Amino acid sequence: MNEEHALSEIDNLDPIDVRMGAKLTQIRQERGCRQRDVAQVLGVSRSHLSNIESGRSKPGWRHLLGLSNHYGVDVRALMREASGINTHHNPNEASDAASDGNASQMLSALDQMCLCALRMLPREEQVRVVEELVHRALHRT
Repeated sequence: MNEEHALSEIDNLDPIDVRMGAKLTQIRQERGCRQRDVAQVLGVSRSHLSNIESGRSKPGWRHLLGLSNHYGVDVRALMREASGINTHHNPNEASDAASDGNASQMLSALDQMCLCALRMLPREEQVRVVEELVHRALHRT
């Protein structure tokens, strides 16, 4: 692969996938695990795990949950970090934000988490989830 093609590939990577991959790499390395061993636990090839860790592949829910279970970390925390949502917040901030009229900021953070979760799904699953959400919204009683 030439340098120009490699740079073009980097430019096309999703920042959320890159942050998720970097976090997964960090956790794996902190725990002293090898890619080959983790890939075997997940039932994927080492190269596929490498692609997830580099941000070139999106981890499916099954893989993301498997990794979080294997590493003993909260999948929600991984998603918050990957989406860039502040994970170090005061529990009282929610009530403070609402009382200050900043409820839209809280909703925005929740929306970002939901979008992050949706983007982690394969394309076909994204379509299915969106169709189900639209169906539910249209048929509320």
